[in-house]
Amino acid sequence: MSGVIGTEFAEFTGDVAAASIVCFAAGTRIATMRGQVAIERLRVGDIIRLADGGVQPALWIGQVEIAITRHPHPGTVRPVLIRAGAFSDGVPLRDLRVSPDHGMLFGDVLVPAAMLVNGATILQEPFWETITYWHVEVPEHAILLAEGAPAESYLDDGGRAAFDHAGIAAQFIDFAVRREAGLSTTLPCRPVLRDAARSAPFRRHLAARARRLGADTVGDPGLRLIVGGAVLPFAGASVSLNAAEAAIARAQGAVLASRISLATAAAGMMRGVGLAGLVLRGGAELLRLPAEDMRLRGARGLGPLEGGLRWTDGQAWLPGAVFAAMSPGEVTVDAILAPGGEYWRLEEARDSLPRAENA
Repeated sequence: MSGVIGTEFAEFTGDVAAASIVCFAAGTRIATMRGQVAIERLRVGDIIRLADGGVQPALWIGQVEIAITRHPHPGTVRPVLIRAGAFSDGVPLRDLRVSPDHGMLFGDVLVPAAMLVNGATILQEPFWETITYWHVEVPEHAILLAEGAPAESYLDDGGRAAFDHAGIAAQFIDFAVRREAGLSTTLPCRPVLRDAARSAPFRRHLAARARRLGADTVGDPGLRLIVGGAVLPFAGASVSLNAAEAAIARAQGAVLASRISLATAAAGMMRGVGLAGLVLRGGAELLRLPAEDMRLRGARGLGPLEGGLRWTDGQAWLPGAVFAAMSPGEVTVDAILAPGGEYWRLEEARDSLPRAENA
């Protein structure tokens, strides 16, 4: 089967559920009979090539712009970056960005992209503020080739109204009548795997491939505090803010950034460091904030408590309330982290991540 990722995973077909709305980032190239075409340049009627060698015409093309920073659950809409070659040689052909719930084909199973995250060759990018997603529907739910990787087409599950132009399209195609006539379905063309434990072998396989491709790991989490535009590296477990930086942190909060933990490859989510708590020191003041402290519960990018730890996603935003309890002046922040662990050595700066071709 052209472009289909190896069949060695076909046995993991339990705990399936119907797919929800899923999307490609703008710029993603879809295989058609007229070549690789950026999804936003597709037209209704274009003949789409499928992973099984068949073809179907494009029936509908939708677009939606999402303000990620204003979304109530930003982790559900942040794009997942699948680096070129992450699955196998030439698959995908180029970096591919999809929404977290987009089903990618492994053997005969659709696996949501977010469940394939390994922290090296497949990561969920935290820095996007807005993103434009697109999708394409063919008459029967099918596996397309997106940048050469097998990925599902749009599934008509009633969410079409979330996309631009849906109303215009409905003037020409009565989608409800199509469903009633059996011309479209709300059932996916393959089982959808949503069980984290059953998807762990996929992530281990992808992490092993990442190592073969040259991804390296280190014991240093590369911890840093981003305050305003300043990036302040930790020395050991501590970082110092001068009076001006501390004032900005009180007003705006700060980002606790790190490398991505190798534990991501088994956990099925982006993990940075396991944070047991923070200690803030300034003059004679000392403030201890354990992981369960209420002031940390409002932190974006911090996961739920797990054994006294809260894992960051590599870019955890600490609200101003964390720093506001300290008097004006210099502040030193100590991070209490889970001991040990390995971290992927990846690009540290936002601008160094490959994004121009798909952003």
